[in-house]
Formats: sequence, structure tokens, C-alpha cells
Amino acid sequence: MKRILSLVLMLMFVLSSCAIANAEVSAEQSGEITIWVWGDYEQKGAMDFNDYYPNIQVNYVYIPQDEYTTKLQTAITSGLELPDIVCLEMTPRAMELSYDVWEKLDAEPYNLDKSELVDFCLPLISNSNGDICCVQIDNCVGGYVYNREMAKKYLGTDDPEELEALLPDLASVVELGKRVSEESGGQDYLYSGVDDAFMAAFGLYNQDAMVTDGKLTVDSSFGPAYEFCADLVAANAVNMYMQWTPAWNAAFAQNN
Repeated sequence: MKRILSLVLMLMFVLSSCAIANAEVSAEQSGEITIWVWGDYEQKGAMDFNDYYPNIQVNYVYIPQDEYTTKLQTAITSGLELPDIVCLEMTPRAMELSYDVWEKLDAEPYNLDKSELVDFCLPLISNSNGDICCVQIDNCVGGYVYNREMAKKYLGTDDPEELEALLPDLASVVELGKRVSEESGGQDYLYSGVDDAFMAAFGLYNQDAMVTDGKLTVDSSFGPAYEFCADLVAANAVNMYMQWTPAWNAAFAQNN
């Protein structure tokens, strides 16, 4: 199979959730592809893939997240064998896309239609020549996971529809954060850390990429999410954990 190096999460969501909604089973396509992953959610997100492509075998190779970028760069610069699909996180992605090893997804044989993507992501998925070489994961379906016990304690319900009505916007979330902090004496928190709060709000506002036409954007990208975080910090509504650290993972067992 022709080698594709792309963003695995969005690819899997597209295959399992969106693009195949009305697709027919494709038995004539066969082959084997390898994906480097740092968790199990890539495989879980693609659980229906083989229902539509029964003759394509997907191999998931686990690479620890703190080693992933280094291993990828070493493989590229040393000419070692690369997987078919990799995860390119936003922070190092520009550097990684500068290497001439990626497939052009907006050209033959893939013919990705740029008009189907949100405008803000186009600079984030293109190399310096303007070729689209990956797919942005922020387009995928998302949602909140919440502690039912604490929802009942502070909102009187753990029903998703009732919670949605009680928290219609970010301002109402900030007000809830203030109340949680005050009523618990600063012992309970709305989020485990600022990273969690930022990622919950960022996708609501990013009409533009963080840098557009060589200029840093604020109002139409990350500014409102930062303001949301600042309001939560002022309300003592977020704890001090950094996302994805061992301490952050362990914090959820504290039930606060």
C-alpha cells in the first residue's frame, strides 16, 4: 500500500465516525498498515474500521509519549523504516513537516478536498510549500466527562441533559467554579489543571489558526480560551496539575 503519514486520531475518527456513515463495505481493498501510537484510544476510536475494510490489517505499535518525537525524528533523519501513519502533535509539527517524507494528501491518489475542512486548520496541516500532509484532529467529535457524584453535590443532578441546561455557556461554568471553591473551602475543583480548562474551551473559538498570514491572532483563536482559564484561576476553580503527568493521572482518584 502506498505509504501515508498522517494524523492517526482524526483519520481513525473519520473512518469510524463520519466518512463511513453511508459507505459500503470495501472488500476489494486489502493490505497492512502500521501506526505508531502512545495510548489505546487510537485503536478504540477505530473499532469499526474492519467492518468496512475487512481485508486491511492495522498494526498498532506503542511508543511512550515522552519518546515519540525523538524516535520519529531519528527514524526520519537516519533513513530508517517509518510506519504508515504517525501522530504529529501541534507543537513540533512545523519542524516535522519540513522533512520531505510525507505524502501530499491534497494530490493524487488521495485528493483531499480542502473545502471540507475548517479554515483555521489549513496552516496547521500544510508544509512550507502549501501541501497538505496531515489532518487536524480538532475537527473530531468531543464531549465532557464528569464526576457524577460531584455533579449531584453541586448541581443536584447528574443527568447530561439537565447539566447542559444548567451550564449553557462558559460564563455559567465560571460561576459554578466559584461556587464549588467557596462551598468546599478550596478543597474541590472544577478542573484538575489549567491545561484541561484550556482544551475544553479552545475549540469553541478558533476560527483562525494561531498565526495567520505571519501575524499572531488572538481574538479569533486562543484569546477567549485564555480568558476563560484566567477567570477560573481567579476563582480558585482549577487545581495545579499539569496535563498527562503521572500526578495528573493519579489526581482523579482523589474524587475532588
